[in-house]
Amino acid sequence: AAIDGLEDDGSPVMTALAFGYVEAAEALARRGARIDNVLAAAALGRVDLVRDLVAEGGAVAPSLVSLYWLRLSSDPRSHVERAFVWACAFGRTKVVELLLEQGVDPAATDDDGMTGLHWAAGRAHLDVVRLLTERGAPLEVRNRWGGTVLDSTVYFAVQDRAGWPDYAATLELLLEAGADVRAATYPTGNEAVDELLERHGARESGPA
Repeated sequence: AAIDGLEDDGSPVMTALAFGYVEAAEALARRGARIDNVLAAAALGRVDLVRDLVAEGGAVAPSLVSLYWLRLSSDPRSHVERAFVWACAFGRTKVVELLLEQGVDPAATDDDGMTGLHWAAGRAHLDVVRLLTERGAPLEVRNRWGGTVLDSTVYFAVQDRAGWPDYAATLELLLEAGADVRAATYPTGNEAVDELLERHGARESGPA
């Protein structure tokens, strides 16, 4: 099999990561797939490669992702910002910290308007959420569906009942950081989620 894709463009790894199949991407990397762009390196937690690819101030070395369906511009900065969002989404705390130190904007979003904090909280990556809130990542930015970080995380928490302990801690962390509880959909029909939101002052006036 062409582990780097029929066009030798790294599409198997990038496709796995774009759809959230990180274990498949990791398996491809173990089998020898090239990790030669900043998005893949960040999503896989390869701090060493990210450090080599990203220069002081957030510029990225040549080796841009060319896959058209990722809808990335030719501006290297857009590649670093997407790498940051992916690192947040996959819980790569050390990569997130490195990119922040290199000047990447913590408010950077993907095509759906999801910030790194949207994704980190939505997947209950507590260490990343804590880091981002400490670094001033915006809480009230709305994604394409109108969800703030808190509202988006409430949605993910309701969908993933098995992950509730981590989601409870994530929601508490967001609220302690100043997230507006009025922005969260309430009630959700999930007793545990509703109890937590109500304890923080939620009323039945959230978005429809």
